[in-house]
Amino acid sequence: YRILQTFAAFDWLRPAPGGRFEFSLGLLPLLKPLSNYQRMFDHLSEPLRELVEQTKLTAKISIKQGDHAVTVFRVESPQIVAPSPKVGSAFPLAFGSSGSCLLSGMEDAEIARIVEESPREAWQTQTPGDVWRRVGEVRAEKVCFDTGSYHPKIHTVSAPVFRGKDDILAVISLIGWPEDFGDADRPRLKKAILKAA
Repeated sequence: YRILQTFAAFDWLRPAPGGRFEFSLGLLPLLKPLSNYQRMFDHLSEPLRELVEQTKLTAKISIKQGDHAVTVFRVESPQIVAPSPKVGSAFPLAFGSSGSCLLSGMEDAEIARIVEESPREAWQTQTPGDVWRRVGEVRAEKVCFDTGSYHPKIHTVSAPVFRGKDDILAVISLIGWPEDFGDADRPRLKKAILKAA
């Protein structure tokens, strides 16, 4: 109750009939910093939808927050059953192709620190050498594949979206099952995600 009263005093909530509380317009100034992300979503949503239409895989946008990659937007696969990361889900940068894309824009010393401080779970299905290999792949080809470092049944391909020459704004990823990422599929997926990025 005291927390609700504090939020009401800051005009973040307002009392409503029946003892309930509703969000108040006092929250708008807090949302202003998120408008940059909304512009990014508006700009990237159409290429992402086209990418999903073309590949039939789920697509997501991830950004860096601290030492984690956070899913901030997704477009669902049209397939009946497909892996689908939740918006807001976060995982250490040592995992997956999206984490490797975000790491690729950092200095090697910072990458080494992040790898060193990654939780034990990060090393159940991969090694630090796998992370460095993916980072090198992104730096050389602006794209990388991951064959299950986060979850053995989930495969991904990711590409960084740049703001300027070397500043990574976000990462676009395609997510699917192992059979979606066969050797014959990889060139097509790589071309499609690079075009979208």
